[in-house]
Amino acid sequence: MTKTRKSPLGTLSPGVAMAVCSAACGDPVTLPGPVPQPLPFVAVQSLTPAPNARAAPRDGDLLITFDRPLDRSRLESLDVRVFGRWSGVAEVALELGEQDRALRIRPSEPFAAGEEVTATLVAGSYGGTEGEFGLGHTWTFRTASAPGSFAQRGIATLPVRRPGEAHIQTYGAYAGDLNGDGWSDLILPNEQSVDIRIFLNDGAGGYGDFTIVPVPGGVDPSTNEGADLDGDGDIDLVVGSARGSLAAVFFGDGAGGMTHMQNLNVGEGVRGVCLVDFENDGDADLVATAFNANRVALFRNSGGTFSRIGTMDVGDGEWSCAPGDVNGDGLMDVFVGTRGSDEVITLASRGDGTFEALGRVSSGDAWMLASGDLDGDGRVDAAAVNGAAASLAILRGGPEGALSLAEEHPLDGFPLAIDAGDLDGDGDLDILTSDFDSGHFVIFENAGGRFLRRPEVLAARTAASCAILHDRDNDGDLDITGIDEIDDLLFLFENVGG
Repeated sequence: MTKTRKSPLGTLSPGVAMAVCSAACGDPVTLPGPVPQPLPFVAVQSLTPAPNARAAPRDGDLLITFDRPLDRSRLESLDVRVFGRWSGVAEVALELGEQDRALRIRPSEPFAAGEEVTATLVAGSYGGTEGEFGLGHTWTFRTASAPGSFAQRGIATLPVRRPGEAHIQTYGAYAGDLNGDGWSDLILPNEQSVDIRIFLNDGAGGYGDFTIVPVPGGVDPSTNEGADLDGDGDIDLVVGSARGSLAAVFFGDGAGGMTHMQNLNVGEGVRGVCLVDFENDGDADLVATAFNANRVALFRNSGGTFSRIGTMDVGDGEWSCAPGDVNGDGLMDVFVGTRGSDEVITLASRGDGTFEALGRVSSGDAWMLASGDLDGDGRVDAAAVNGAAASLAILRGGPEGALSLAEEHPLDGFPLAIDAGDLDGDGDLDILTSDFDSGHFVIFENAGGRFLRRPEVLAARTAASCAILHDRDNDGDLDITGIDEIDDLLFLFENVGG
């Protein structure tokens, strides 16, 4: 299926009466935060699915309501971008109704099960009838996954090395649909061979041969994230060098291939990359952490070309990051974890490429962060897996976006990775951690906002280095794909269902 950023508006006759919502998309939810200023800005009043929703319908519409009618003379420029973290760019149709105060967004295909979706109403692409300006708005939500189980059955162990190849140290993974066939493919960065390896899904939830793409200038490439960086409808990738200073930008070709386009100088020790739209212009910008350089670097994306716009020193040894709109203002913010001062800092976007620190909380040496609504209150929370402290920290988001430490759980050995998703299909987010020393992938069940360690043990051969939650076999529930960076192996675990 060919995917584009957006499709043209549907028929918009003045007599169209569009329901504010329907059973397919749930009830609209009033946004939190202060009341937007009146003229000269068009304000977003409500969003469906609700911001930070955890189980939105996979095939439901999205809806934006405004505080005043939109100017129909500007409808040709109206621009909405919708991106599923695993499914990629959504082709959408737009319909205006409710006296031109409601915009319905209809995706042409269902989203992937249990994935995070980001929707952006592009600033300046719309306005009011009296010349009011549209500031844009971004929100995220998770789609529902089918009833599942914490019992995951190992179905395959695949090598990431070529026959006879020496140790390549596979660490990190991205699971997007790279060729538009509706199945979850894999990109695996490799530190020693300095490349990424692309595994295309065989259409049955498995993977066969792989292709190798070098990371020019890379030094131990690992941390990574995907988005449509150039606006062509394909999934692209940014990969950071853990022992170098560069973040490498790759463009996808829509057929499963990747081409290196640009290297960005972040600073020594690139351990975290987050792709967020700074100013709601429709382009995913880059926030990257540099541990050795002790800073956060900010890069603006202009149609696929990145330029650095500044750096921030927000703590001692910035290491990890995770995105989320913490204060409900329609701008994507960032959590930053440190491994020097052992804290997580909330950075709130000002909408112009600059950020301010809303608060910080002591949580341990956050090797990796996951974000989402963990307790069902509609706010963004965070979970940190702490390497040297060998713990899982659950951090609650407050009304103004600052975090507080809610729970700590001991972990085994040296945990390196974390992911969140609804494994059992009950509508909340469970947590998966990966432990290097014990070789175990450990599941924590979300029990009403509190987390319980599950007895099930999923094992790598030697070192459980990282894992992701995605619907690999397209049966609606979330499966686990794990990595062993010592033996360079890929472990496929299948959700046995509810």
